Amino acid sequence: MVGLSPCKRIKSCHRVDNGVENGYNTVGGDTMQSAKSTINVKIDANVKEAAATLLARMGIDQTTAIDMYYRKIIAVKTLPFQPEPLPTTGEQLLAAIKRKGIPHKTVEVNAEGHIIVDKDKDPELYDWAMENQR
Repeated sequence: MVGLSPCKRIKSCHRVDNGVENGYNTVGGDTMQSAKSTINVKIDANVKEAAATLLARMGIDQTTAIDMYYRKIIAVKTLPFQPEPLPTTGEQLLAAIKRKGIPHKTVEVNAEGHIIVDKDKDPELYDWAMENQR
């Protein structure tokens, strides 16, 4: 089907062939003329290569994938996923200790950074704490 389609907020009209608007983008319900823009992004080389490989297997180039990502952000008005904070150094260290099966104890600390240990429940840890907090 070839015909004319009125453009929102644009006084002129454009051709529509088989439902595809030629030379125009529709974003957020508004139709506007296409204008390309360049994005320069620094990204870890390994991340880029891994993503490029996966995208190629899907038949999508990196430019199209980024365009799709931006359009999804516009459509849902938020990121299309829930970002998760990176683990702290302490959390990474504890995870490594657990993975290696190293015996460990989790302790509480007070506002001054001193550990809180029950002498009767854990006398070895109490003695260690007393020796190392002097």
